[in-house]
Amino acid sequence: MYVGGGWATTAHTFPDFNPSDGSVWANIPDAGVNEARAAIAAAHEAFPAWAAMPFNQRAHLMIKAGEIFERRRDDIVKAIMEEGGGWFGKAMFETGYTAEIFPAAAAANYGSIGEILPSEHGKLSLAVRRPMGVVSVISPWNFPLILSARGFAFPLVAGNTIVLKPSEDTPYLGGLLFAEVFEEAGLPKGVFNVITCSRNNVAAVG
Repeated sequence: MYVGGGWATTAHTFPDFNPSDGSVWANIPDAGVNEARAAIAAAHEAFPAWAAMPFNQRAHLMIKAGEIFERRRDDIVKAIMEEGGGWFGKAMFETGYTAEIFPAAAAANYGSIGEILPSEHGKLSLAVRRPMGVVSVISPWNFPLILSARGFAFPLVAGNTIVLKPSEDTPYLGGLLFAEVFEEAGLPKGVFNVITCSRNNVAAVG
């Protein structure tokens, strides 16, 4: 798991199977309620500074993360086929699509959307974007890269902090991989957190 800018272990692990041959691909930390609360606390603590960071700096970190993700394309494709049981074409599609989410999210910070009603005489109407706080993202197994990235990228670059819980079937692709990428990109501690758990603990973790 990745909590508060550091890699965390748990007393118990669960097997992450390669669905192609049934072999154990990795042993993954099996989080419970306490670990989930720790991740939320870390994200909550990191929120004020991240929200106050100039939006262009947050966008720059997102672009840097996208470049790291793209550089690791070959390894990611291999992981999609092994952990996720995907075929090569699906792996190439998902990796390419996900790589485009990072710059798209960064660009969204500069976009002008919505509508501002005309101001009354002597008054000025403004629309101000404000981050909300800690955002929880729960992603499925079938397209773990795309569906995780679409869940966290836009709220993250907007100034929110993240607690991501990937599917127990694809905990690396859906979560831990992104933690590796953001750690290398230099994301501040606690801004992005990943909680992994087995199916037995899903209800407790959320």
